[in-house]
Amino acid sequence: LSQSAGDAETRVSESASNSLAQAQAHLDTVVTGFPGSPHMGKALLARGWGHWGAGRFAESRNDFAAAITNLPPSAPVVIAHFKLGDSHFRLGDPKAAQTNYQAVTRLAPELAPGDENLFQ
Repeated sequence: LSQSAGDAETRVSESASNSLAQAQAHLDTVVTGFPGSPHMGKALLARGWGHWGAGRFAESRNDFAAAITNLPPSAPVVIAHFKLGDSHFRLGDPKAAQTNYQAVTRLAPELAPGDENLFQ
């Protein structure tokens, strides 16, 4: 029973890995094959998340930065700035991370930590 459970877990893991690879391939097709697409910003943001999940922080940084310039002012832009900050942080550039985290608070001030006294 233990062996079959291990085999099933391996198959699920391989399936998830294959699904991520397929999704990344489809996003690569959109990004490289349709440069004028109105969906470019969202494709770059999604591809950045895929790179992030795979631990490819330089690639995720590039995609999040490109998403910011390809998205209209919206919540996804705020998310892209946040993840761009996270990518910079993971790559050892805290100054660039801070710049993007500040962009988040500028674009979405309601997300900024307040100075409320939580004990009152």
